[in-house]
Amino acid sequence: MSRKVRNRVSLVCFSLIVLSISFSSVAPAQVKDDNYPTRPITLIVPYSAGGATDLEARLTASYWKSKLGQPVLVENKSGGGGAIGHREVAFAKPDGYTIGITGFPDAAVLVALKGQEVGFKNDDLLVMGTFTNTPGALTVRKDGPFKTLKDFISYAKQNPGKLKISAAGQIFLLHAFELEDQFGVELNPIMFKGGGETANALLGGHVDAMMAGSIFPMTMQDKGLVSLAVTGGSKRLEKLPDVPTMKELGYDMDYSLLRIFFVSRATPEPIVKKLTSSLMELNNDPEFVEKIKAMGQIHAPLFGAELEQYYKNTCARIAKAVEKHNKRFVD
Repeated sequence: MSRKVRNRVSLVCFSLIVLSISFSSVAPAQVKDDNYPTRPITLIVPYSAGGATDLEARLTASYWKSKLGQPVLVENKSGGGGAIGHREVAFAKPDGYTIGITGFPDAAVLVALKGQEVGFKNDDLLVMGTFTNTPGALTVRKDGPFKTLKDFISYAKQNPGKLKISAAGQIFLLHAFELEDQFGVELNPIMFKGGGETANALLGGHVDAMMAGSIFPMTMQDKGLVSLAVTGGSKRLEKLPDVPTMKELGYDMDYSLLRIFFVSRATPEPIVKKLTSSLMELNNDPEFVEKIKAMGQIHAPLFGAELEQYYKNTCARIAKAVEKHNKRFVD
């Protein structure tokens, strides 16, 4: 055999070896993605047990098993205003076995306020789906002086800084600041840690209004709370048919709390598609949807690219608002 022939044979053999190595390294990964999941999945809740996000996570996990063929185990990892749990998911091994649920836009507010201190960026999270949307609501006492949003704005303009508004956490504190921008008024927002404290401050006459989730005027009408306007969506809520939306009244506002399921952005596309599809299948389960509604949540599903666009737009809006009002936030 000539040297030229031997070189050609060697080159062919070398090429076959390279191809063999390539297929042996790629094929298992592909098989792994195709067979996913093969073991239990952890669903991280970045808040304490017992809250609305935790309850929705546990309800979803109990039904999700039937779609994925593996148990979904809920684990609470609270701390840092939710930063610890979000960070855990963002930098977990991107194999689809660590999923998160967030009360969005919690994380976006954290990132805008704390920056690198939070330990993750908005782009580190890949959102997949949500079943619920809880719009905010500007709520007052039924026996108070304000019967319409127009009354409220008129008084605020004539009395700068006098109207006290209790806000449920930093998200709704931000919404209160944005109300000022929309109305061209100066308010006096006061942040409380939870919705219960926020409502009690209004019921006790310590504040003039509250900015919190619409769940409060829905469930506390018998205690004398009534909403002037719902700040999320363009349609009136079924349980608050007499309350107009901000958009209906001519204000470009859409402030809602979405409980979104997400993974690390580095997660392979086939796994993301399988998880997203399984969430969409759950959304077609009448029994599951009825249980979501029974929790007092508004069924407003959103998945995939449409949700991703909403996520990006909201993160950008919040970053801009936080930059403007940064010095007014409370740690």
